[in-house]
Amino acid sequence: MTQNPPHCDGNCQNCQNCQHPHPDGQEEKPKITPEMLNEIGQFGPLPWAESPPCPYPWIPEYAIEIVDKCFVKGDITYFYSLWTDYAKKFMTVTDFGRTIAHAVQNYGKFVRVGTATEPKLRAEGLDIWILNVQMFNAEDIEFFVRMSVTPEKQIGDIQFGRCCIYHTPEYIKPDRIERIELNGKEDPYIVLTKPKNFQGQFPCAVFIHTLIQKDVDLRMGFCYPARDYEFLPSVNIGLIRGEYFPEAFQNNNPICDYTAKLIEYTLMRDDVSKVFLILTMFSTLAIKQIVARFPGIISGIVLINPCWFAPPDGRHKNLTIDDVPKDIPLLLIGGGYDFVMNPKDFKAWEVALKIRNQEIVFYDKLDHFLFSSPNPPMAEEYSIFEKHVSDVPLRKIAQWIRAHSD
Repeated sequence: MTQNPPHCDGNCQNCQNCQHPHPDGQEEKPKITPEMLNEIGQFGPLPWAESPPCPYPWIPEYAIEIVDKCFVKGDITYFYSLWTDYAKKFMTVTDFGRTIAHAVQNYGKFVRVGTATEPKLRAEGLDIWILNVQMFNAEDIEFFVRMSVTPEKQIGDIQFGRCCIYHTPEYIKPDRIERIELNGKEDPYIVLTKPKNFQGQFPCAVFIHTLIQKDVDLRMGFCYPARDYEFLPSVNIGLIRGEYFPEAFQNNNPICDYTAKLIEYTLMRDDVSKVFLILTMFSTLAIKQIVARFPGIISGIVLINPCWFAPPDGRHKNLTIDDVPKDIPLLLIGGGYDFVMNPKDFKAWEVALKIRNQEIVFYDKLDHFLFSSPNPPMAEEYSIFEKHVSDVPLRKIAQWIRAHSD
């Protein structure tokens, strides 16, 4: 039902206020016919168009009223009666009702309506105005309803969905952490989250992944697994995260080059006492090269659902026991609901770490991201539900890092 506005990458912090510029910086305007304006989900508001003030001050309150009547009080028929004839061609009232019922099934009932945005001109030369209305479910999670309104109080462009906002889990204490962009907005984009007002030095964990197209939080749907690791700064352990950058692919060794850059920025910090790595999944294939590039620097490595057998793309080789560091503390963490890595990978690492006399922890009901789940998760859940990394392995990681920081 929902669709990103043109040129929106879907990563905006709040879906209601997506105003991404045109990627080329040009005032390019699509050809729009009056018929198109009422097609559900066909276009979002033109983010590069200048909108004059709306001459109809009643529109925001009107939009709030009808959204409340439909989504909170359940009068779907009345709401649908306001749709333009053209909009009704694309969805029946029955299908619209099913769409709302599906949302309620996933997220629970909508219990209240919030504020409305200022109406913006739908398109130049047409007296149609588009805006967003907030609404919330019983858990106070924010959703949006987008619609266009005509002077005759008809509506079109009906879209609704959940806002993409990170909800801090209870185990993270925001008032105890400080987030710093180490390289501004330039490549490579690297973020340090550190203990706030901490006196002296602290150990720092460098978080490494291979999801090269994801942002610094590894956002997927409503999940932000990398950001959940900000639990560590809450307990006085620094956290370095980053985004992959073009130069990391120049030498055909992106995992190692990406990791090296993050470690280099970590070493520039006077407030960091020791450097630890958190290697997830496929990033462990570069463990030997990473350790060799920074001899005597890495104080410990946490391995989360790690890879041992290389994918068949020929870029990496299977690991051997000789690739496993001998003189660096290692912590192996696995999840029983991991459906990305092959169980043989964890078994191979388990054998290797037993030879090295290192610590191994396995959680039956955690997945590849260490999200907890009562049942084996399905891939589509990550775009529907909000999940967080379990605090149990996070506390284990923090305890382990502190134990090896003395």
